[in-house]
Parts: sequence; structure tokens; C-alpha cells
Amino acid sequence: MKIVLLHGASGNAATFEAVLPAWDDALALDLPGRGSSPGPASDQVATTAAWLLTELDRRGLEAPLLVGHSYGGAVALQLALDHPDRLGGLALVSSASRLGVHPSILQAVAASTSQAPYRLDAAFGPATDPDVIEAYARASALTPPATALADWQAC
Repeated sequence: MKIVLLHGASGNAATFEAVLPAWDDALALDLPGRGSSPGPASDQVATTAAWLLTELDRRGLEAPLLVGHSYGGAVALQLALDHPDRLGGLALVSSASRLGVHPSILQAVAASTSQAPYRLDAAFGPATDPDVIEAYARASALTPPATALADWQAC
């Protein structure tokens, strides 16, 4: 069974770089509007879930195990609700069907730029290795600011 990793808001497939080698048969996908998935990002989870179904079909991935982190989990859950017969399993990591986002986060993401992207440093625990935080920041900085904002609005 293929494992498909779905990143969180502001993220992209590169944010899974550190953990991907631990999975035997995993693929980290870029959600729309970043990296290998150009096209407009959506501020609607259902729209992104519909895109994901099309992407799974395009890749010939039948009954994958979806592992969704944060926003990616909301997308995976929506796909599971809409098409339960299409998945081999579902795992949610720090996720829910609806993710409350404080207005100050939306304001900070809206004010971010490519030169000064929104950083998720506060999402890491105090014992997290600073190199891990920096690696995540470098990877997530590849996500265009407008795409990051659409992600957070979708949450």
C-alpha cells in the first residue's frame, strides 16, 4: 500500500524531507500552488480534496494510506468522507476536521512576503533541535505567500 504524506498549511512536500527516509513506500505530495503542483491554491478544503482525488488518479494510486499533517489532515479527512472507498487508510497528525486559526496568524501570513515568509517556530516544542526548526523554515519558505494564506484561510 502506498503511503501519501500531505503537508500542513504554509508547507510543501519538502517539509517532509527529514522523515521521508523512514517510510518504506511513501510519497510526499505538494498540494496545489507550490512545488510540483502549480496552479492556484484554494481557500476551501473541499476543493483541495477534489484536486487530491484527481492527483491520486493521475498517479495511478489506488487505495493509498493518507497521512495528513494539520491542514493536510483536514484535506485527507474530507477526501475520506467524500470517497471512503478510495482510501486504504487514514492517519491524522495534529489535525482535525476544522482547524481554528487565530486572527493574528492570518494577519501575519497575509503580511508575509517571499523575502520574509511566515515562520512556524512556535509550533515546535522548546526541546526541538534548532536545526530541525531551521530546516522546516527553509522548506516552508518555498511556498508562495499567497498560497500559504489560502491554506490558512481554508483551515
